Amino acid sequence: MIGKSSPLLVDGRLYSFDDGAKLFINDAATGKPVGKRVPMVGTIMRSSPVYADGKIYACTTSAWHVFTITKDGVKLSHKLRLNEEDEVTGSPIISHGRIYLPTGRADVLPGQARRQDRLDPRPQLPVETPRGADDPPALAQVVPAEVLIKAGHAATIHRPLV
Repeated sequence: MIGKSSPLLVDGRLYSFDDGAKLFINDAATGKPVGKRVPMVGTIMRSSPVYADGKIYACTTSAWHVFTITKDGVKLSHKLRLNEEDEVTGSPIISHGRIYLPTGRADVLPGQARRQDRLDPRPQLPVETPRGADDPPALAQVVPAEVLIKAGHAATIHRPLV
């Protein structure tokens, strides 16, 4: 592992970011470099990159970057410097076709004003029905749960007082 960011393996290439926010690309089979190392905006890389829709999304603590994979390495498609209070230390999150950046202040959806997102409703939890007076017990718990017995000896298990 280089620095604090986890490497990303895509189509036989290993994309690694050092703690100084530089991207290194290596052939996973040979270890040979592919293209040049790519400097990013910012100087600290704590989050791990995410791959989706043919692109690599990566955040330094002060900016986010979108890389398109090319035959010679990557091309920086987009970058955005963040406000000081929006420091990113977590990895980008992809959900419902959107990318979120977990920052020190809130989850940020790049390119859009802060807003409450509309997600699918939370599924209903199963409803427990009360036990009837004549129903058999669903669980028998033996206390103590562990007993060490020497060969040839016996142990007596007592029903707990409730």
